[in-house]
Amino acid sequence: VQDKGLGTLMAMTLESVARQEGVKRVTCSAREDAVEFFAKLGFINQGEITTPTTTPIRHFLMIKPVATLDDILHRGDWCAQLQQAWYEHIPLSEKMGVRIQQYTGQKFITTMPETGNQNPHHTLFAGSLFSLATLTGWGLIWLMLRERHLGGTIILADAHIRYSKPISGKPHAVADLGALSGDLDRLARGRKARVQMQVEIFGDETPGAVFEGTYIVLPAKPFGPYEEGGNEEE
Repeated sequence: VQDKGLGTLMAMTLESVARQEGVKRVTCSAREDAVEFFAKLGFINQGEITTPTTTPIRHFLMIKPVATLDDILHRGDWCAQLQQAWYEHIPLSEKMGVRIQQYTGQKFITTMPETGNQNPHHTLFAGSLFSLATLTGWGLIWLMLRERHLGGTIILADAHIRYSKPISGKPHAVADLGALSGDLDRLARGRKARVQMQVEIFGDETPGAVFEGTYIVLPAKPFGPYEEGGNEEE
């Protein structure tokens, strides 16, 4: 079953359960030939825990802090609802390991693991990066609807992405209100709104691609909170 991605999927599932249970860190004993695999998943090598005198196979203690939405600076409750909605309505987002990293009210940042989203050249797969950017732009618009007590169904109408170089390392996508244009207040008048959004994609803290998308937001209908973006009073 090697090279089928099952190990990555299992590790991501266990981390998701740990996060739900409030676990602060995950630890494991990794064989020497598996240390690199766990390192790509974000585990930190704490050193050898067995010696050749006790077993011919060397094992190493691997520890990974479990990131939670408690570190979100602004409206962590909304971010938790948004991330859960992604997982429920867009299962691919959970399989990719897409996670909300930060929301400040101005910037919205998402990330995903490098492992499981690579191409045969060991750089990040363009399709995964496009999906991450699409969700990031979509997510910031969803949050803006809640900020303004508006509702609406968000649809991606057009998009393109420009890669300046192959991207490697743990990626993250950044959407900033300064790179958003459109009139969401049209929704309050029962009219659809067109929103243009730019999302920057980074790998190893260096920029590697720019996504530009045009989203259409249709006036609110009696859908669930995922579709509406939210218009209830806080």
